[in-house]
Amino acid sequence: MDLGDKILEYRKKAGLSQEELGYKLNVTRQSVSLWENNQAQPSLENLIALSKIFNVSISELCGENNEIINENDDINGALFKASVNYNEQIYCNAYKSFYFKHLIINCCAILLSIFILVGILASDTDNGFAIIPVLCIIVFVSYILRVFNKIKKLSKDAIKLKPNLKVEYSFFDNYFVMNSKSDNSNSTYNKKYSEIQTKTQDSEYVYLTFDGVFTVIDKKTCEGHNDKLIELIGLKRENNSIKNKIKVLLLVSFILSLISIYFALMIVAISVNNSPLPDFPLAMAEHMWKFFIIVPIPLASIILGFIYLKKGYKCKKNIIAGIIMTGLLCIFGSFTGAFSDRISHDMSYLEPISEKINLDIPTDGYISIMYNFQDSGDSLAMVKIDDQNDSFASKLDSNNNWKKDTSFIPSNEIDLYLLTMTSSYDYFMVYNLTTNSYNYFEGKTIYFAYNIESDVLLIYCSK
Repeated sequence: MDLGDKILEYRKKAGLSQEELGYKLNVTRQSVSLWENNQAQPSLENLIALSKIFNVSISELCGENNEIINENDDINGALFKASVNYNEQIYCNAYKSFYFKHLIINCCAILLSIFILVGILASDTDNGFAIIPVLCIIVFVSYILRVFNKIKKLSKDAIKLKPNLKVEYSFFDNYFVMNSKSDNSNSTYNKKYSEIQTKTQDSEYVYLTFDGVFTVIDKKTCEGHNDKLIELIGLKRENNSIKNKIKVLLLVSFILSLISIYFALMIVAISVNNSPLPDFPLAMAEHMWKFFIIVPIPLASIILGFIYLKKGYKCKKNIIAGIIMTGLLCIFGSFTGAFSDRISHDMSYLEPISEKINLDIPTDGYISIMYNFQDSGDSLAMVKIDDQNDSFASKLDSNNNWKKDTSFIPSNEIDLYLLTMTSSYDYFMVYNLTTNSYNYFEGKTIYFAYNIESDVLLIYCSK
Protein backbone atom coordinates (compact mmCIF):
# COMPACT_ATOMS: atom_id res chain seq x y z
CA MET A 1 0.00 0.00 0.00
CA ASP A 2 1.36 3.44 -0.98
CA LEU A 3 2.06 6.17 1.58
CA GLY A 4 -0.92 8.19 0.33
CA ASP A 5 -3.28 5.25 0.77
CA LYS A 6 -2.04 4.77 4.34
CA ILE A 7 -2.50 8.44 5.20
CA LEU A 8 -6.04 8.23 3.82
CA GLU A 9 -6.74 5.04 5.77
CA TYR A 10 -5.38 6.34 9.09
CA ARG A 11 -7.10 9.72 8.65
CA LYS A 12 -10.48 8.06 8.25
CA LYS A 13 -9.80 5.80 11.23
CA ALA A 14 -9.02 8.94 13.25
CA GLY A 15 -12.28 10.49 12.06
CA LEU A 16 -10.57 13.56 10.61
CA SER A 17 -11.38 15.49 7.45
CA GLN A 18 -8.59 16.66 5.17
CA GLU A 19 -9.11 20.21 6.40
CA GLU A 20 -8.97 19.14 10.05
CA LEU A 21 -5.80 17.12 9.50
CA GLY A 22 -4.23 20.04 7.65
CA TYR A 23 -5.08 22.36 10.52
CA LYS A 24 -3.35 20.04 13.00
CA LEU A 25 -0.25 19.95 10.76
CA ASN A 26 -0.39 23.67 9.84
CA VAL A 27 -0.69 22.81 6.13
CA THR A 28 -3.48 23.38 3.62
CA ARG A 29 -6.23 20.90 2.79
CA GLN A 30 -4.83 20.77 -0.76
CA SER A 31 -1.49 19.53 0.61
CA VAL A 32 -3.24 16.67 2.44
CA SER A 33 -5.17 15.84 -0.75
CA LEU A 34 -1.93 15.73 -2.77
CA TRP A 35 -0.37 13.38 -0.16
CA GLU A 36 -3.34 11.02 -0.26
CA ASN A 37 -3.33 10.94 -4.07
CA ASN A 38 0.43 10.23 -4.11
CA GLN A 39 1.02 13.47 -6.01
CA ALA A 40 3.26 14.83 -3.26
CA GLN A 41 4.84 13.50 -0.10
CA PRO A 42 5.05 15.02 3.39
CA SER A 43 8.33 16.17 4.81
CA LEU A 44 10.07 14.26 7.56
CA GLU A 45 8.70 16.75 10.11
CA ASN A 46 5.16 16.22 8.87
CA LEU A 47 5.66 12.44 8.82
CA ILE A 48 6.67 12.56 12.48
CA ALA A 49 3.62 14.69 13.25
CA LEU A 50 1.37 12.29 11.28
CA SER A 51 2.73 9.28 13.15
CA LYS A 52 1.89 10.99 16.47
CA ILE A 53 -1.62 11.97 15.32
CA PHE A 54 -2.33 8.45 14.03
CA ASN A 55 -0.46 6.82 16.91
CA VAL A 56 1.67 4.64 14.58
CA SER A 57 5.39 4.45 13.86
CA ILE A 58 6.96 6.13 10.85
CA SER A 59 8.05 2.73 9.53
CA GLU A 60 4.47 1.49 9.77
CA LEU A 61 3.21 4.61 8.05
CA CYS A 62 5.81 4.66 5.26
CA GLY A 63 6.69 0.99 4.95
CA GLU A 64 10.06 -0.61 5.45
CA ASN A 65 11.17 -0.03 1.83
CA ASN A 66 10.14 3.57 1.34
CA GLU A 67 12.52 4.95 -1.28
CA ILE A 68 12.15 8.59 -0.48
CA ILE A 69 11.94 9.19 3.21
CA ASN A 70 12.89 7.07 6.18
CA GLU A 71 13.42 7.69 9.84
CA ASN A 72 17.16 8.24 9.38
CA ASP A 73 16.69 11.17 6.99
CA ASP A 74 17.61 14.53 8.46
CA ILE A 75 16.75 17.82 6.78
CA ASN A 76 19.97 19.24 8.16
CA GLY A 77 21.87 16.44 6.43
CA ALA A 78 20.88 17.59 2.93
CA LEU A 79 23.55 17.82 0.23
CA PHE A 80 22.81 21.54 -0.03
CA LYS A 81 19.94 23.96 0.34
CA ALA A 82 18.39 26.77 -1.67
CA SER A 83 15.54 29.23 -1.38
CA VAL A 84 13.61 31.88 -3.27
CA ASN A 85 11.60 34.92 -2.24
CA TYR A 86 8.80 35.29 -4.75
CA ASN A 87 8.09 38.66 -6.33
CA GLU A 88 6.01 39.86 -9.26
CA GLN A 89 8.88 39.64 -11.75
CA ILE A 90 9.49 35.96 -10.96
CA TYR A 91 5.81 35.20 -11.52
CA CYS A 92 5.87 37.15 -14.80
CA ASN A 93 8.83 35.12 -16.05
CA ALA A 94 7.04 31.92 -15.09
CA TYR A 95 3.79 32.75 -16.86
CA LYS A 96 5.66 33.95 -19.95
CA SER A 97 7.22 30.52 -20.22
CA PHE A 98 3.73 28.97 -20.11
CA TYR A 99 2.49 31.17 -22.98
CA PHE A 100 5.75 31.14 -24.94
CA LYS A 101 4.56 28.93 -27.82
CA HIS A 102 1.27 30.80 -28.14
CA LEU A 103 3.11 34.10 -28.42
CA ILE A 104 5.52 32.78 -31.06
CA ILE A 105 2.66 31.30 -33.14
CA ASN A 106 0.74 34.58 -33.05
CA CYS A 107 3.84 36.58 -33.98
CA CYS A 108 4.32 34.33 -37.02
CA ALA A 109 0.64 34.76 -37.89
CA ILE A 110 1.08 38.54 -37.76
CA LEU A 111 4.07 38.35 -40.12
CA LEU A 112 2.08 36.16 -42.53
CA SER A 113 -0.86 38.59 -42.43
CA ILE A 114 1.48 41.51 -43.15
CA PHE A 115 2.96 39.57 -46.07
CA ILE A 116 -0.54 38.93 -47.48
CA LEU A 117 -1.52 42.57 -46.96
CA VAL A 118 1.56 43.80 -48.84
CA GLY A 119 0.82 41.29 -51.61
CA ILE A 120 -2.75 42.56 -52.00
CA LEU A 121 -1.71 46.22 -52.01
CA ALA A 122 1.11 45.55 -54.49
CA SER A 123 -1.11 43.64 -56.91
CA ASP A 124 -4.08 44.61 -59.06
CA THR A 125 -6.42 42.81 -56.68
CA ASP A 126 -9.30 44.85 -55.29
CA ASN A 127 -7.88 46.66 -52.26
CA GLY A 128 -11.10 45.84 -50.44
CA PHE A 129 -9.66 42.38 -49.79
CA ALA A 130 -7.00 44.06 -47.64
CA ILE A 131 -9.56 44.22 -44.83
CA ILE A 132 -9.08 40.46 -44.24
CA PRO A 133 -5.35 40.52 -43.33
CA VAL A 134 -5.86 43.82 -41.48
CA LEU A 135 -8.52 42.19 -39.30
CA CYS A 136 -6.24 39.19 -38.77
CA ILE A 137 -3.41 41.47 -37.65
CA ILE A 138 -5.74 43.25 -35.22
CA VAL A 139 -6.96 39.91 -33.80
CA PHE A 140 -3.45 38.47 -33.34
CA VAL A 141 -2.03 41.67 -31.85
CA SER A 142 -5.03 41.88 -29.51
CA TYR A 143 -4.40 38.30 -28.38
CA ILE A 144 -0.74 39.07 -27.59
CA LEU A 145 -1.72 42.19 -25.64
CA ARG A 146 -4.36 40.18 -23.74
CA VAL A 147 -1.77 37.54 -22.88
CA PHE A 148 0.62 40.13 -21.45
CA ASN A 149 -2.20 41.75 -19.49
CA LYS A 150 -3.21 38.33 -18.22
CA ILE A 151 0.37 37.59 -17.16
CA LYS A 152 0.48 40.83 -15.17
CA LYS A 153 -2.89 40.11 -13.57
CA LEU A 154 -1.97 36.52 -12.67
CA SER A 155 1.31 37.71 -11.17
CA LYS A 156 -0.43 40.31 -9.02
CA ASP A 157 -3.11 37.82 -7.97
CA ALA A 158 -0.43 35.29 -6.98
CA ILE A 159 1.26 37.91 -4.81
CA LYS A 160 -2.08 38.71 -3.15
CA LEU A 161 -2.94 35.02 -2.68
CA LYS A 162 0.35 34.19 -0.97
CA PRO A 163 1.94 37.40 0.31
CA ASN A 164 5.62 37.27 1.25
CA LEU A 165 5.92 33.75 -0.14
CA LYS A 166 9.26 32.11 0.55
CA VAL A 167 10.19 28.59 -0.54
CA GLU A 168 13.10 26.67 0.97
CA TYR A 169 14.61 23.59 -0.65
CA SER A 170 16.70 20.74 0.73
CA PHE A 171 18.33 18.52 -1.90
CA PHE A 172 19.17 14.85 -1.35
CA ASP A 173 20.56 12.17 -3.65
CA ASN A 174 17.18 10.89 -4.90
CA TYR A 175 14.66 13.57 -3.95
CA PHE A 176 14.23 17.12 -2.75
CA VAL A 177 12.09 18.69 -0.02
CA MET A 178 10.26 21.94 -0.76
CA ASN A 179 8.87 23.90 2.17
CA SER A 180 6.58 26.76 1.13
CA LYS A 181 5.72 29.51 3.63
CA SER A 182 3.69 32.69 3.21
CA ASP A 183 1.74 35.00 5.50
CA ASN A 184 -1.36 32.82 5.22
CA SER A 185 -0.25 29.30 4.25
CA ASN A 186 2.36 26.64 4.81
CA SER A 187 2.90 23.47 2.74
CA THR A 188 5.61 20.90 2.11
CA TYR A 189 6.38 18.70 -0.88
CA ASN A 190 8.77 15.80 -1.26
CA LYS A 191 9.44 14.79 -4.86
CA LYS A 192 11.74 12.46 -6.69
CA TYR A 193 13.79 14.15 -9.37
CA SER A 194 12.30 11.71 -11.88
CA GLU A 195 8.82 13.09 -11.12
CA ILE A 196 9.66 16.59 -12.30
CA GLN A 197 7.53 17.23 -15.41
CA THR A 198 9.18 20.29 -16.92
CA LYS A 199 12.49 21.96 -16.12
CA THR A 200 14.08 25.05 -17.63
CA GLN A 201 16.56 27.64 -16.49
CA ASP A 202 17.92 31.06 -17.23
CA SER A 203 20.93 32.89 -15.84
CA GLU A 204 19.28 33.48 -12.43
CA TYR A 205 16.59 30.87 -11.83
CA VAL A 206 15.62 27.24 -12.38
CA TYR A 207 11.91 26.71 -13.17
CA LEU A 208 10.25 23.39 -12.27
CA THR A 209 6.73 21.99 -12.54
CA PHE A 210 5.35 18.80 -11.01
CA ASP A 211 1.79 17.68 -10.23
CA GLY A 212 0.48 21.04 -11.42
CA VAL A 213 2.77 22.90 -9.01
CA PHE A 214 5.13 25.55 -10.33
CA THR A 215 8.23 26.48 -8.38
CA VAL A 216 11.41 28.51 -8.81
CA ILE A 217 14.91 27.97 -7.44
CA ASP A 218 17.18 30.97 -7.04
CA LYS A 219 20.65 29.87 -8.15
CA LYS A 220 22.34 32.50 -5.98
CA THR A 221 21.13 30.69 -2.84
CA CYS A 222 22.52 27.25 -3.76
CA GLU A 223 25.64 27.73 -1.69
CA GLY A 224 27.87 27.32 -4.75
CA HIS A 225 26.26 24.01 -5.75
CA ASN A 226 24.76 25.15 -9.07
CA ASP A 227 26.48 22.38 -11.02
CA LYS A 228 25.23 19.77 -8.57
CA LEU A 229 21.71 21.22 -8.77
CA ILE A 230 21.74 20.95 -12.57
CA GLU A 231 23.06 17.40 -12.34
CA LEU A 232 20.41 16.25 -9.82
CA ILE A 233 17.48 17.83 -11.64
CA GLY A 234 18.70 16.56 -14.99
CA LEU A 235 19.17 19.86 -16.77
CA LYS A 236 21.68 19.91 -19.58
CA ARG A 237 24.77 22.02 -18.98
CA GLU A 238 24.21 23.67 -22.30
CA ASN A 239 23.90 27.43 -22.10
CA ASN A 240 20.21 28.01 -21.57
CA SER A 241 20.05 31.09 -23.79
CA ILE A 242 21.44 29.03 -26.68
CA LYS A 243 19.00 26.23 -25.89
CA ASN A 244 16.07 28.64 -25.93
CA LYS A 245 17.24 30.13 -29.21
CA ILE A 246 17.39 26.65 -30.74
CA LYS A 247 13.86 25.91 -29.51
CA VAL A 248 12.64 29.19 -31.01
CA LEU A 249 14.45 28.37 -34.26
CA LEU A 250 12.81 24.93 -34.43
CA LEU A 251 9.38 26.33 -33.62
CA VAL A 252 9.64 29.14 -36.17
CA SER A 253 10.97 26.69 -38.76
CA PHE A 254 8.02 24.38 -38.10
CA ILE A 255 5.46 27.20 -38.43
CA LEU A 256 7.08 28.62 -41.58
CA SER A 257 7.09 25.13 -43.05
CA LEU A 258 3.35 24.76 -42.40
CA ILE A 259 2.50 28.10 -44.00
CA SER A 260 5.08 27.88 -46.81
CA ILE A 261 2.38 26.92 -49.29
CA TYR A 262 0.57 30.20 -48.53
CA PHE A 263 3.77 32.13 -49.27
CA ALA A 264 3.99 30.29 -52.59
CA LEU A 265 0.34 30.99 -53.41
CA MET A 266 0.85 34.67 -52.63
CA ILE A 267 3.90 34.88 -54.91
CA VAL A 268 1.96 33.18 -57.72
CA ALA A 269 -1.08 35.41 -57.17
CA ILE A 270 1.06 38.57 -57.30
CA SER A 271 2.79 37.29 -60.46
CA VAL A 272 -0.55 36.55 -62.13
CA ASN A 273 -2.05 39.91 -61.20
CA ASN A 274 1.01 41.72 -62.55
CA SER A 275 1.09 39.74 -65.79
CA PRO A 276 -0.18 41.37 -69.04
CA LEU A 277 -3.16 38.98 -69.16
CA PRO A 278 -4.19 38.08 -65.60
CA ASP A 279 -7.58 36.75 -66.80
CA PHE A 280 -6.00 34.16 -69.09
CA PRO A 281 -7.37 30.74 -67.90
CA LEU A 282 -3.91 29.18 -67.58
CA ALA A 283 -2.14 32.31 -66.29
CA MET A 284 -1.80 30.71 -62.86
CA ALA A 285 -0.47 27.44 -64.27
CA GLU A 286 2.28 29.37 -66.08
CA HIS A 287 3.53 30.74 -62.75
CA MET A 288 3.12 27.61 -60.64
CA TRP A 289 6.84 26.82 -61.09
CA LYS A 290 7.44 29.54 -58.48
CA PHE A 291 6.29 27.06 -55.82
CA PHE A 292 9.80 25.61 -56.14
CA ILE A 293 11.22 28.96 -54.90
CA ILE A 294 9.66 28.26 -51.48
CA VAL A 295 10.87 24.64 -51.25
CA PRO A 296 14.02 25.65 -49.25
CA ILE A 297 11.78 26.64 -46.30
CA PRO A 298 10.39 23.12 -45.57
CA LEU A 299 13.73 21.59 -46.59
CA ALA A 300 15.41 23.69 -43.91
CA SER A 301 12.82 22.40 -41.42
CA ILE A 302 13.71 18.80 -42.35
CA ILE A 303 17.46 19.41 -42.07
CA LEU A 304 17.13 21.21 -38.71
CA GLY A 305 14.84 18.43 -37.51
CA PHE A 306 17.38 15.70 -38.23
CA ILE A 307 20.28 17.72 -36.81
CA TYR A 308 18.64 18.53 -33.48
CA LEU A 309 16.77 15.24 -33.16
CA LYS A 310 20.16 13.59 -32.72
CA LYS A 311 20.94 16.14 -30.01
CA GLY A 312 17.89 15.17 -28.00
CA TYR A 313 15.44 17.91 -29.00
CA LYS A 314 11.79 17.08 -29.63
CA CYS A 315 11.55 18.07 -33.28
CA LYS A 316 9.97 15.16 -35.16
CA LYS A 317 7.18 17.54 -36.14
CA ASN A 318 9.72 19.62 -38.08
CA ILE A 319 10.68 16.59 -40.16
CA ILE A 320 7.09 15.44 -40.77
CA ALA A 321 5.80 18.92 -41.65
CA GLY A 322 8.84 19.55 -43.85
CA ILE A 323 8.37 16.34 -45.84
CA ILE A 324 4.64 16.93 -46.36
CA MET A 325 5.02 20.57 -47.42
CA THR A 326 8.01 19.85 -49.67
CA GLY A 327 5.93 17.21 -51.43
CA LEU A 328 2.96 19.56 -51.91
CA LEU A 329 5.15 22.40 -53.17
CA CYS A 330 6.82 20.10 -55.69
CA ILE A 331 3.47 18.75 -56.89
CA PHE A 332 2.00 22.21 -57.41
CA GLY A 333 5.25 23.50 -58.90
CA SER A 334 5.16 20.77 -61.56
CA PHE A 335 1.84 22.07 -62.93
CA THR A 336 3.71 24.54 -65.15
CA GLY A 337 5.51 21.70 -66.90
CA ALA A 338 2.31 19.66 -67.15
CA PHE A 339 0.59 22.46 -69.12
CA SER A 340 3.61 23.81 -70.98
CA ASP A 341 2.72 22.01 -74.22
CA ARG A 342 -0.73 23.63 -74.24
CA ILE A 343 0.43 27.25 -73.93
CA SER A 344 2.12 29.50 -76.49
CA HIS A 345 3.03 33.19 -76.80
CA ASP A 346 3.70 33.27 -80.54
CA MET A 347 2.33 36.51 -82.03
CA SER A 348 2.46 34.96 -85.53
CA TYR A 349 -0.76 33.16 -84.52
CA LEU A 350 -2.59 36.40 -85.46
CA GLU A 351 -1.41 36.64 -89.08
CA PRO A 352 -3.74 34.07 -90.71
CA ILE A 353 -6.63 35.22 -88.53
CA SER A 354 -6.09 38.86 -89.60
CA GLU A 355 -6.13 37.79 -93.25
CA LYS A 356 -9.32 35.76 -92.89
CA ILE A 357 -11.38 38.48 -91.23
CA ASN A 358 -9.77 41.25 -93.29
CA LEU A 359 -8.79 43.22 -90.20
CA ASP A 360 -5.31 44.38 -89.30
CA ILE A 361 -4.83 43.13 -85.73
CA PRO A 362 -1.84 44.94 -84.16
CA THR A 363 1.10 42.65 -83.46
CA ASP A 364 2.64 45.09 -80.98
CA GLY A 365 1.63 43.55 -77.71
CA TYR A 366 1.51 40.31 -75.77
CA ILE A 367 -0.39 37.11 -76.56
CA SER A 368 -1.26 33.99 -74.58
CA ILE A 369 -2.63 31.02 -76.47
CA MET A 370 -4.20 27.90 -74.98
CA TYR A 371 -4.74 24.96 -77.30
CA ASN A 372 -7.66 22.53 -76.98
CA PHE A 373 -9.55 24.90 -74.71
CA GLN A 374 -11.66 22.73 -72.37
CA ASP A 375 -11.00 19.94 -74.89
CA SER A 376 -13.93 21.23 -76.96
CA GLY A 377 -12.21 23.84 -79.11
CA ASP A 378 -9.07 24.30 -81.16
CA SER A 379 -7.62 27.29 -79.30
CA LEU A 380 -8.25 30.26 -77.08
CA ALA A 381 -6.07 33.35 -77.43
CA MET A 382 -5.98 36.57 -75.43
CA VAL A 383 -4.04 39.50 -76.88
CA LYS A 384 -2.88 42.54 -74.94
CA ILE A 385 -2.82 45.18 -77.68
CA ASP A 386 -0.70 48.31 -77.51
CA ASP A 387 -3.49 50.68 -78.59
CA GLN A 388 -2.73 53.94 -76.81
CA ASN A 389 -4.41 56.08 -79.51
CA ASP A 390 -7.55 53.92 -79.68
CA SER A 391 -6.96 53.36 -83.41
CA PHE A 392 -7.95 49.69 -83.19
CA ALA A 393 -11.13 50.53 -81.30
CA SER A 394 -11.96 53.11 -84.01
CA LYS A 395 -11.66 50.43 -86.70
CA LEU A 396 -14.08 48.21 -84.83
CA ASP A 397 -16.52 51.04 -84.28
CA SER A 398 -16.66 51.75 -88.01
CA ASN A 399 -17.01 48.08 -88.94
CA ASN A 400 -20.65 46.90 -89.09
CA ASN A 401 -19.61 43.29 -88.46
CA TRP A 402 -18.67 44.15 -84.87
CA LYS A 403 -21.52 44.39 -82.38
CA LYS A 404 -21.65 46.16 -79.06
CA ASP A 405 -23.50 43.39 -77.21
CA THR A 406 -24.00 39.62 -77.46
CA SER A 407 -27.70 39.61 -78.20
CA PHE A 408 -26.98 38.40 -81.74
CA ILE A 409 -25.43 35.17 -80.43
CA PRO A 410 -27.92 32.25 -80.17
CA SER A 411 -27.97 30.38 -76.87
CA ASN A 412 -25.49 27.48 -76.51
CA GLU A 413 -23.52 28.58 -79.60
CA ILE A 414 -20.64 30.09 -77.59
CA ASP A 415 -19.11 28.56 -74.50
CA LEU A 416 -20.87 29.96 -71.41
CA TYR A 417 -17.52 30.42 -69.66
CA LEU A 418 -16.34 32.73 -72.47
CA LEU A 419 -19.59 34.70 -72.51
CA THR A 420 -19.26 35.25 -68.77
CA MET A 421 -15.61 36.23 -69.09
CA THR A 422 -16.36 38.77 -71.84
CA SER A 423 -19.62 40.10 -70.40
CA SER A 424 -17.97 43.46 -69.64
CA TYR A 425 -16.25 43.71 -73.05
CA ASP A 426 -17.25 46.38 -75.62
CA TYR A 427 -17.15 44.75 -79.10
CA PHE A 428 -18.13 41.26 -80.29
CA MET A 429 -18.04 39.37 -83.58
CA VAL A 430 -18.24 35.80 -84.87
CA TYR A 431 -16.50 34.79 -88.11
CA ASN A 432 -17.68 31.59 -89.82
CA LEU A 433 -14.72 29.70 -91.34
CA THR A 434 -17.04 27.27 -93.15
CA THR A 435 -19.09 29.87 -95.02
CA ASN A 436 -16.59 32.76 -94.89
CA SER A 437 -19.33 34.95 -93.43
CA TYR A 438 -19.80 37.07 -90.31
CA ASN A 439 -22.04 36.36 -87.33
CA TYR A 440 -23.32 33.08 -88.80
CA PHE A 441 -23.04 29.98 -86.59
CA GLU A 442 -23.46 26.86 -88.77
CA GLY A 443 -19.95 25.42 -89.10
CA LYS A 444 -16.53 26.19 -87.68
CA THR A 445 -16.40 29.65 -86.11
CA ILE A 446 -14.05 32.14 -84.48
CA TYR A 447 -15.44 34.22 -81.62
CA PHE A 448 -13.95 37.69 -81.04
CA ALA A 449 -14.43 40.03 -78.07
CA TYR A 450 -12.58 43.26 -77.38
CA ASN A 451 -12.29 45.29 -74.17
CA ILE A 452 -11.40 48.94 -74.76
CA GLU A 453 -10.39 49.70 -71.18
CA SER A 454 -7.85 46.88 -70.89
CA ASP A 455 -6.99 46.70 -74.62
CA VAL A 456 -7.53 42.94 -74.55
CA LEU A 457 -8.77 41.00 -77.58
CA LEU A 458 -10.12 37.49 -76.97
CA ILE A 459 -10.11 35.01 -79.85
CA TYR A 460 -11.76 31.58 -79.59
CA CYS A 461 -11.50 29.15 -82.48
CA SER A 462 -14.13 26.43 -82.04
CA LYS A 463 -14.34 23.07 -83.76
